[in-house]
Amino acid sequence: MEQNDVQGLLLKVLDVLHKSGALSPAEDSKVVEFHQPQDLEEILSAFNLNESCSESRLLELVGETAKLSVRTGHAMFFNQLYGGVDKYGLVGALVSEALNTSAYTHEVAPVFSLSEREVMKASLKLVDFKDGDGIFSPGGSISNMYGIVVSRYKKFPNVKQTGLFSLPPLVLFTSQESHYSITKGAHWLGLGTDNVVKVKCDDRGRMIPSELESAIAKTLSEGKVPLMVNCTAGSTVLGLLGRHPSPLRKTSKPTSWN
Repeated sequence: MEQNDVQGLLLKVLDVLHKSGALSPAEDSKVVEFHQPQDLEEILSAFNLNESCSESRLLELVGETAKLSVRTGHAMFFNQLYGGVDKYGLVGALVSEALNTSAYTHEVAPVFSLSEREVMKASLKLVDFKDGDGIFSPGGSISNMYGIVVSRYKKFPNVKQTGLFSLPPLVLFTSQESHYSITKGAHWLGLGTDNVVKVKCDDRGRMIPSELESAIAKTLSEGKVPLMVNCTAGSTVLGLLGRHPSPLRKTSKPTSWN
């Protein structure tokens, strides 16, 4: 496809999305034209995705996809994880896809690799890390798993060479309101789900410091090693309002097992 053809097709796609209301949904329109899965599957079967199609048919499919999708930019759309469409973010995504690069080396992505570093510096400043580093991840689950990996490496740096065979039983402490990815991380990293202690919370979803202390003491008495405490700053069930001190600051001996 010639470059001019690419530009022309993109303009046509944007026009289809605009006319469908996907880019700026009217307030009196539906958030979604809902269909049960089996009904939607029947509708989609007419798309014939296993066959090649013309440009005009492709534009029809774009329109049908937009029609049957949730309009996340609608004023009445609200999800527990996000809401709305940021126009600058949308432009950024378009630029990123159009340039089709990958930020793993400076040679292939000089601007994006430097931009990534600047965003990381700004993020570190927000959490007041004077000397830190970071990595971008695809979501919360893998981020929590990264946290477990970092904690394990900090306490047992030899794990990189020897693996789990030289380590004692390691225990994770997390809120009973925490995300399931902590348990999943313990499974995937070989720590075992039995070694995840879910600490009791109060009626506002806050980890109870005395319960955390008791759990740590019990772990030590069993000859196991406390590895990390995962603190939950709000959840999809209870949300988060205001700033709350870490339960670690309320324990009488927060560093007794470091």
